[in-house]
Amino acid sequence: VLVAHLQEHRSAVSDIAVSSDNSFFVSASDDSTVKIWDSRKLEKDISFRSKLTYHLEGSHALCVAMLPGSAQVIVGASDGFIHTFSVDHISRGLGNVVEKYSGIADITKKDTKEGAILGLLNSPVDNNSIMYSTQNCGIHLWDTRSNSNSWTLKATPEEGYALSLASGPCSNWFVSGSSRGVITLWDLRFLVPVNSWKYSIACPIEKICLFLPPPNASLSSTTRPLVYVAAGCNEVSLWNAENASCHQVWGICNCL
Repeated sequence: VLVAHLQEHRSAVSDIAVSSDNSFFVSASDDSTVKIWDSRKLEKDISFRSKLTYHLEGSHALCVAMLPGSAQVIVGASDGFIHTFSVDHISRGLGNVVEKYSGIADITKKDTKEGAILGLLNSPVDNNSIMYSTQNCGIHLWDTRSNSNSWTLKATPEEGYALSLASGPCSNWFVSGSSRGVITLWDLRFLVPVNSWKYSIACPIEKICLFLPPPNASLSSTTRPLVYVAAGCNEVSLWNAENASCHQVWGICNCL
């Protein structure tokens, strides 16, 4: 059921992140803004509008993430900066329901000096760390408390730069998808690539996300590196990154 159709952004929406308690979500856009939306009022407010807007002063907001258990928002920009800000709000009553969004407070602005920030991912090991990928083929783990990188990985230029990242729930692995259609499984314990293969057609890997098995699934299916891959022309597929086997493919027909 369509609940709302939000049209405040003046250009393409590049990414969306949701707070840990699902009380609000943030949208990043090519119009150089990041907007905060109150998700609990989606069904009640007919004239639904964003609560707050964060401006990036000219650069595009390419990706966004939220630190778990906090109101801190991380934004990756096209000029190589990572912006961190906090959403200030007043909560009252049972369940700490947000009553009012009072403003935005800047925390840090990190210059990576590696070109555009293409992907952000919450670290599966530490709630205060963020993985990010850059246009310079780097993949980094950034500790937001010390404002320093814990480790750095480099993809080869021939494979392209990582556009999207996804990690497993067991904290042992993550998967990257590149601008040249290369999907790579990385071992987080030893920080080395385990398996790498090229998508069936020549195209960028637009998005990768973790496959969540049903609650009654077997232990083997919950530990395997299964990921959804969005690539090609209106195509989403399910892959086992351990052996590069494709399990399912969904396509959207262009009827126009």
